[in-house]
Amino acid sequence: MPRHALLLGLLLLIGCAPLQSTAQSAEAPTVFFLVRHAEKQAGSDPSLTPEGRARATALRDALIEAHVDHVVASQFARTRETAQPLADTLGLPVEARPLDTADVVASAQAVVLALAENYRGQTIVVAGHSNTIPAMVGALMGTDLPEWDERDYDNLMIVLLPPDEPPQLIRARYGAPDPVP
Repeated sequence: MPRHALLLGLLLLIGCAPLQSTAQSAEAPTVFFLVRHAEKQAGSDPSLTPEGRARATALRDALIEAHVDHVVASQFARTRETAQPLADTLGLPVEARPLDTADVVASAQAVVLALAENYRGQTIVVAGHSNTIPAMVGALMGTDLPEWDERDYDNLMIVLLPPDEPPQLIRARYGAPDPVP
C-alpha cells in the first residue's frame, strides 16, 4: 500500500506539471515512465514468470491514471508482456521499437531520443532492460547511470522534460519489493 500512495503522489505532481508549464509556455512537458521488464523465465526470448505477470499488473495499476499517450517496448517478449496489461487497459498498442543487439545501449539511447523528439509534450511508458533503461534515462538527462542489477525489477524512473527547463528525474518503485537494496 505505501508504494501505491507514493505513486499516487508522484502522479498528482506530474499531473500538475502540464498546468504549471502551460502558464509559462504553450507546450506541455514530455513525461517518460521507464521500467525494466518484469521477472522472466529462462531462455533466449523468455516470457514472464507468474511473479512477472503480477508485476506487469502492478505497473498497470500504478500508471492507469497517468494520462499515457504511448506504450513502447523492445522486440523481446518480456518487455512486451510487461507493458501489455497497461496498454490493453488504455486501449493503446504496445509500440515495438527493435533494438540493435550489436550495440544495444547506443540503440536504446537513439530510440528514446527519437521518442522525445517525436512525442514532444506527451506521456510515454517504455519497458526495457537492465542495461537499456539506465542508458535511456542517462540520454534524456544528459548523464551516465550504471546498469541495474539482474535481480532489480521494481525501479520506476520518471523523467520530466519541460520545454524550457532542465530535465527532472524522479526515482520510484512499484510492485513487490526486490531483494536488491
